[in-house]
Amino acid sequence: PDLTEFKKRNGHKQPKKFLYDAVRFSHKSYCIYHAAKNNNVDKLFWLDSDTEIFGNITQEYLNSFLPDDTFTSYLGRPDYSETGFLGFNLNYNHSDDFFNKFKEYYDTDKIYELKGQLDCHVYDAARIFVEDKFNTKNLNLSPEGVGKHHFNHVFDDHMIHYKGERKQKRDEQLARAIKRKNRKNA
Repeated sequence: PDLTEFKKRNGHKQPKKFLYDAVRFSHKSYCIYHAAKNNNVDKLFWLDSDTEIFGNITQEYLNSFLPDDTFTSYLGRPDYSETGFLGFNLNYNHSDDFFNKFKEYYDTDKIYELKGQLDCHVYDAARIFVEDKFNTKNLNLSPEGVGKHHFNHVFDDHMIHYKGERKQKRDEQLARAIKRKNRKNA
């Protein structure tokens, strides 16, 4: 219902660039919020639907990206984070503070005060809020010096994210990733 209300209030807006299309990208945020608040799990991981898993994903593998003493893990970038993969430790002391702030940006339309209106801008704002206010420990998974393809670099032998123009070259991308994986394991 809160997503529907947000869309009703703001559906008339016609952003000139995708970076300002809060309504289009709000579905993901409300989905993550709902999953965090309505599941009895210790850790929650989000993968965008244009991610393909081609390696063995175990609980240990996922936990390696979200240590127990860390609230959230993400793929940082200079301007705003990549939110195609996110990890959340729902047992962390200030998990509720994060998710309440995260949803508040939409429910109060404060998202329009951010430099961009994508889910990643809201994620970064809420993450920075809990870092500053509660000194939460969060983990940026992006290696130094890796540019646009940091997702595929971090999850190289297990997952590939078909972001943007790469969606049109899925077969080619996947074949290269599997070939790299096989060379490493040979």
